Amino acid sequence: QLSVSICGNTSTYICSPSRGDNFTSVAVSSVPTASAGDALVTVAMAHSNIGASLELEILKTQKLETVLHPYPVYPGSTSKRVTTLSKYLNKQSTTVVRQQAIVHVYATFSDGRVQDISTTAPLTFKVYKSGSTTE
Repeated sequence: QLSVSICGNTSTYICSPSRGDNFTSVAVSSVPTASAGDALVTVAMAHSNIGASLELEILKTQKLETVLHPYPVYPGSTSKRVTTLSKYLNKQSTTVVRQQAIVHVYATFSDGRVQDISTTAPLTFKVYKSGSTTE
């Protein structure tokens, strides 16, 4: 058994050896009662006298912002925002096509830091008709 204590909340996780006799890793992704600030994380193995502690900073997400940037990407495209997907004539095929954009999601944390979480967080996007709440 592996006991993990974060901000005074203790949880116990059962780890079993894999085929290579290595223990699987345990991740605690959120502690609902934790507040932003410094925390002491203590990990101890129940069957032996092995343990360790480390101090870390807990951040809370204050705001999420969804932004469209031009696509295909080019140097500096993330500094531009797309608010309308315009139609234009494709001169190579003489067909009308619509401009493309890529979605980025930015999280603002309790320490003021802003981070693009577009590729690091499990995100689901739904597209609604303008002024509607249905897909």
